[in-house]
Amino acid sequence: MLTRFIAWRYAQARSGSALLGFISRLSMAGLVIAVALLITVLAVMNGFEHELRTRILRVVPAITLYPQEGDIDEWKEKALVVLLNKKILAASPLIEAQGLLVMGAEAEPVLLFATEPEAESRLSHFEEFTDQASWQAWRTNPDSVLVSRKMAEKLGLGAGSTAVVMLPGAGDAQAEPAALSLHVAGLYETGTEIDNHLVIAQLPLLQRYYGIDGVSGIRFTLDNWLDADEVAWELVQKLPRGYYLKTWFQTHGNLYQAIRMSRQMVVLMLTLIIVVAAFNVVCSLVLVVADKRGDIAILRAMGLPNRRIMRIFMLHGLLIGTTGTVIGAVLGCALGLAMPQIAEGLQALFGIRFLSTDVYPVNYLPSDLRAADVAFVVASALLISAVASLYPAWRATKIQPAEILRHE
Repeated sequence: MLTRFIAWRYAQARSGSALLGFISRLSMAGLVIAVALLITVLAVMNGFEHELRTRILRVVPAITLYPQEGDIDEWKEKALVVLLNKKILAASPLIEAQGLLVMGAEAEPVLLFATEPEAESRLSHFEEFTDQASWQAWRTNPDSVLVSRKMAEKLGLGAGSTAVVMLPGAGDAQAEPAALSLHVAGLYETGTEIDNHLVIAQLPLLQRYYGIDGVSGIRFTLDNWLDADEVAWELVQKLPRGYYLKTWFQTHGNLYQAIRMSRQMVVLMLTLIIVVAAFNVVCSLVLVVADKRGDIAILRAMGLPNRRIMRIFMLHGLLIGTTGTVIGAVLGCALGLAMPQIAEGLQALFGIRFLSTDVYPVNYLPSDLRAADVAFVVASALLISAVASLYPAWRATKIQPAEILRHE
């Protein structure tokens, strides 16, 4: 009780210790800022990772099966063989064509992506990115397409309008480019880089263009997208010759690695900020020890052992560290949860788009606050504060009572 009482008194920095009180509050403020920033940045980095998984990788599948030559006939039968793997959840066919979407004098390079509506709904739930009316209109008209809202704004398109897609010659490099007139059933918006180029069509449209009955590939989604390479290797051992697999690591793995590396670097830098804030705690406690030499000498002369003297100043440092960490954690959680709204508010206030899919994978600031990250940051800050309190507390035990009291 005595050690806790004295440590609490010192931490309060009562009258006569204004300078020490200011230094203690300054070191505490450093911890608050460091902890709050680390939790907020972790929430944002987790948000980017979450959006990569739930948005981009929903349209860009985990695994895609391609034939070495020609196309895949009876794709449903071949997909059933792959779906025997319990880690694979759904399959969807695809036919792709690079082209140019033309509307009047405006044109945009696009990837015309043909699939089957029911299978696509099971694989990516793409209907969540558009309204129900547009989805139904697209399903009922095999010659219609879904265009991203971003491309529609650039080209002046809208639901019900007609656009022309210029495609290279089918099957022959010398063939003349073809022009397909497409009905725009509706608009979609994923808020990701996919909006820059993807036009969703149905299989019959490109099957007629290429003169085929099959599909050019089959896409698969997994229960755990990080297992894509492992599952692909298992499938390679079982599939007959003439097929090969491509995983999302090959198409978007660089984006995932960039997010992971950025997260690690940011965590390292902000952890160093916590260490610097803890150094301020060390300086604060060293000054407290110097200021309280007379009190320490009296306590030592009264028989208080060194371990309890050391405990007083360790508790003092932990009080500063705990208070700063708790306030920082609360502030960081609040900022982490509110960052998307804060970013939208700043964009509206200044009229500037901070994030654009021309540069970033999404056009908004995502956030995903996780309890495990908050616990890790809080535990790290408390541990660093405890370690930082050791040296000043040890210095307090080296004060000689006789020398101090002789001058009192």
